[in-house]
Amino acid sequence: AKAHHAHKVVEERRSSRNCNSMVAIPPPPSAIDKSYTHSPSAKARYEEVNRKYMSREDKIEDGLKLLQDRVAFIKVKVVHMQDDGNCQFRSLAFELFGDEKYHHA
Repeated sequence: AKAHHAHKVVEERRSSRNCNSMVAIPPPPSAIDKSYTHSPSAKARYEEVNRKYMSREDKIEDGLKLLQDRVAFIKVKVVHMQDDGNCQFRSLAFELFGDEKYHHA
């Protein structure tokens, strides 16, 4: 019975998304039972599986959101440097001298 149900779910997802793959595509987040994503580990597992199907731009956006969450959690501030290949030296100068313009010193 479970195998029949699983096959039926795969067929429904394939037809709803015009997909020819025999691999089940995960449902959109809105279709997932909220109890499934109740625990942080279950939510993390779901998000990890979901990332496999994201476009490059969505992965970048997701990574930036994760970075913002981590920055907020540890209560630090992000200071953007000019991205000219010297950003590591600029950030070091900012930490040591309070200004990135001394990166050549």
